[in-house]
Amino acid sequence: MKDGLHVGESNETAHVVQPSDGISHMGPNVQSVLSTPSMIRLIEQCSRLILERHFEEGDASVGYHVNVFHLAAAKVGDTIRTTSKVKEINKRRVTFEVESWNGETKIGEGTHVRVVVNKQRFAGEKKS
Repeated sequence: MKDGLHVGESNETAHVVQPSDGISHMGPNVQSVLSTPSMIRLIEQCSRLILERHFEEGDASVGYHVNVFHLAAAKVGDTIRTTSKVKEINKRRVTFEVESWNGETKIGEGTHVRVVVNKQRFAGEKKS
């Protein structure tokens, strides 16, 4: 990973909730809503984009830990805004403060940790 990543660096993404993002377990007449795993995916993607700005050739990042509270629902068609901000850097392990919003309603918050890895080493390949 290149130098330059700093605490406070941030990113924001937007995503329109699709039927494939949803879960409906309350019966056929209840509208599908954004599932917790789908919200976590949005948070991971938003955080990963920050790290990608600082990758050297062969770098990638993997999720290490997620501690997220799913606070409110979002329906199919709603636009979810996700923000991620670097909270702590410990060598190749980076902790992010994350939030997801549906309009003015916060629907998720917490932390996410990613680790920058060398793809060859991660896959168990030997360098040539």
